[in-house]
Amino acid sequence: MCSSAGKLDPYSSLVRVPIVGGHILSGLTTKIHRIRHGRIRKNLALRDRLCPINFAHYLYDFPLSRDLDVAVQPDKPRDQGEIEPDSVGHLTATLPAWVYYSQDFFEAEKQKIFLSSWQLVGHTSDLPEPGCYITFQLYEERAVVVRTQDDEIKAFHNVCRHRAHILLNDDRGTCPGKFVCPYHGWTYDLEGNRTAIGHPTSFLPHDAQHFALSPVDMEIYGGFIFIRFRSEGAGVAERMSPVHEEFMAYQTLLMTPEEKSETKPVMWTHAVDADWKVGVENFIEDYHFFIGHRGLFGLMEEQYDREPLGPDVARLSHKMRARPQPSWSAEAYNKLLPDQTHLPKEMRRRWTYYALYPNNFFDCYPDQVNFFQILPVAPGKSLLRCQSYVLQDDSRAMRATRYLNSRINDRVQDEDNDLIESVQKGLISSSYQSGVLSDKENLVKHFADFIRDKIPSAAANIPVKSLH
Repeated sequence: MCSSAGKLDPYSSLVRVPIVGGHILSGLTTKIHRIRHGRIRKNLALRDRLCPINFAHYLYDFPLSRDLDVAVQPDKPRDQGEIEPDSVGHLTATLPAWVYYSQDFFEAEKQKIFLSSWQLVGHTSDLPEPGCYITFQLYEERAVVVRTQDDEIKAFHNVCRHRAHILLNDDRGTCPGKFVCPYHGWTYDLEGNRTAIGHPTSFLPHDAQHFALSPVDMEIYGGFIFIRFRSEGAGVAERMSPVHEEFMAYQTLLMTPEEKSETKPVMWTHAVDADWKVGVENFIEDYHFFIGHRGLFGLMEEQYDREPLGPDVARLSHKMRARPQPSWSAEAYNKLLPDQTHLPKEMRRRWTYYALYPNNFFDCYPDQVNFFQILPVAPGKSLLRCQSYVLQDDSRAMRATRYLNSRINDRVQDEDNDLIESVQKGLISSSYQSGVLSDKENLVKHFADFIRDKIPSAAANIPVKSLH
């Protein structure tokens, strides 16, 4: 669920349409009217043909419907005889509130969950030629992933072996066949070998290979590059095996980064004032869709697959409505989406998501695949990372579809950010110790069980020492 700059007002009465080089998107008539109940008046119609699209900004925005059915219903009165003596003890509990803001628990997560976890850095297509690199940080650990002169991809700690200076500070870039430390000039080739140092005669004779860059575990799955800082547990392919066949149907090996405008970076990042676990829990449940994501709810059917697959993988999926509820973006996306014949028929009009715990996600749409990641920064603070990848298709219909996808999901991400930051504020309240889960939140329980298995103190309702 990538996001971009600028928030939309879903209840504005004005129509907003994309602007292309000073012209309203071809296929929309020139006259703009107010909207009634989220529908464009009859004389503002979307034609089938679209001109080449290079959306730099949009002037107007189509609001979502005011008239969505709400699933909130009154509590039913019950006789005392119907209520068990322990009327809430049989309900499924959430994680306790304290684990979302405890510094001790945050440190325990680092040692017991994250250092041995696989973290998604990027895609092989992000490194098109030798010398191209991506850097990555998790807690205090820093890595660089690079394409070598032999066209291989390798990962190293992004730290000079001399005096620990960081080698590369940029998020990504291209180096001319070597890494040069900006502190004392120690130099490494793309294989990580030390090849030169400043003032070599000032050192006693020694083996340069002893000071090669320290390697980092790396695995490539479906073209996506994963690393981990501690060698423990199964690999990515083994963990993804329950969904492997379906995931591979998207042909992610052949994908490349979606082209963005010059003002929009390929990799999207956003800091949020919410614990990473709050973000994960929000991502893996659809209970909030009907009220929290009305635009998305209008596009997709209510039936939602929620499948725990092993201890650390989950699959979520929903099908597009045959006729979306009133929303310009949803209706246009539904109409324009080209038939993706490389996908099985049942997947061509579905949005499917795969979670690889603790914090990696694939958002798989018929028109593109995004990776989404929630990195812990501090107790109650996280960094979101997202990037989109596509198969080669430069048709006008596909470009329009991808724009509409981003438009829908930009709004969803803005809504999610507001939701999880509000939850984080509530978790700190003295009035809240833990909550309860519905059947629609079964994957929240699945994730909570994953946390409790890694850190047993998460089962305690009051803070206890978590790092021993």
